[in-house]
Amino acid sequence: MTTHPNRLFMWQRAIDLTAELGAPAVGGPMGTISETDAADPARRADRQDELVDHLERLARRATDVGVRELLVEPTPILREYPAYIDHCQTLLNTLRGRGVNNVGLTLDTGHALFQRLHGADAGIESWIHNLGSRIRQIHLDNTDGHGDPHWGWPHPQGTFDVGALATCLVDNNLADISVILEVYPRFEDDSTEVLKLIASSVEHCRAHFPVSTQVVSNAAAG
Repeated sequence: MTTHPNRLFMWQRAIDLTAELGAPAVGGPMGTISETDAADPARRADRQDELVDHLERLARRATDVGVRELLVEPTPILREYPAYIDHCQTLLNTLRGRGVNNVGLTLDTGHALFQRLHGADAGIESWIHNLGSRIRQIHLDNTDGHGDPHWGWPHPQGTFDVGALATCLVDNNLADISVILEVYPRFEDDSTEVLKLIASSVEHCRAHFPVSTQVVSNAAAG
């Protein structure tokens, strides 16, 4: 998964750059394994064990250089790890058993609701209820559950309920985590349409994630 030397160097450099910028966290998907390894249960297990070892090393490096958190993003791809809720639990519990407590999760709404992997009744609530405070960031995008299109709002096929997500985060004491809007316009869309889409998506989501006047004032003063 992250076994290739260049891949490891990329993560080490990303951690170091995060420290240089003074940012508190860095992360993303951890990588993939070959079709051959994925088809062999023993080799798949070996690759996952290697990933845990590398994550431990990277998490300790983050601590050493002053980066607060390393964030792992689950993906909707079986050759990547973690992909399921129980994968995330096993990964983080293993790391905590080694004394590593600075690894969390970035949850992408499109990944979590991919029905081919998680079933027709996939819901964001089950991820939040089961993983709780281990979720440190949300990537918010619109989807119909049949792919990972990263649509914005409005979209005729998009069904993601931003209000339900906001309520679920509050109910699970996660109202303070960052929620990052991710919209991927089509390459052929002109700039005017792209700007309209981004603006309408921001307004749609802002209605469910209000920012207090005090927060805005503090940010402006800082």
